[in-house]
Amino acid sequence: MDSSADSAELSRAQRDLATAQRDLGRADLMARDALTAMLFGGPREPERVGRYRIIRVLGEGGMGVVFHAHDDELARPVALKVLHQQRGGGGSSARARLLREAQAMAQLSHPNVVQVHDVGEHDGQVFIAMELIRGETLRAWTSALGEPAARCKRWREIVAMFAQAGRGLAAAHDAKLIHRDFKP
Repeated sequence: MDSSADSAELSRAQRDLATAQRDLGRADLMARDALTAMLFGGPREPERVGRYRIIRVLGEGGMGVVFHAHDDELARPVALKVLHQQRGGGGSSARARLLREAQAMAQLSHPNVVQVHDVGEHDGQVFIAMELIRGETLRAWTSALGEPAARCKRWREIVAMFAQAGRGLAAAHDAKLIHRDFKP
């Protein structure tokens, strides 16, 4: 390919990227940038949300993206949930609901409930900074137990794990909190 064709293709790719960036919310862009850095390496300035430095994406759901982040002021790791702008996270009612839920959760202290450290807005997006729980998801844990027949032999472990989750949910209910997205 000649240099003019290369240049035209690069210009098209840059236009496509700019269009994609406009179509995505900031949380989606941070997730994409973190994933790109993980896949392709290379130096990049760490993304920040307020005082929190983004390290990597932990997961994404209907309401937002959860990042492994670092609180540089308190020198501790956190899980940082940033609401999607285009999926209801940018609306004032979703923001108000998330802020109310975070304030209520911050009052709850229970060994089976993640601790909320901070809630706020950065560049027009709502975020919640929470205790970072290291380990695997409940879904990954149950999958690692093997096929359903093998899981039957370990039913006591499974019931004990789900009972812990249930105790956390009961503590939230006792505090008049309703978890809208509880799933194993």
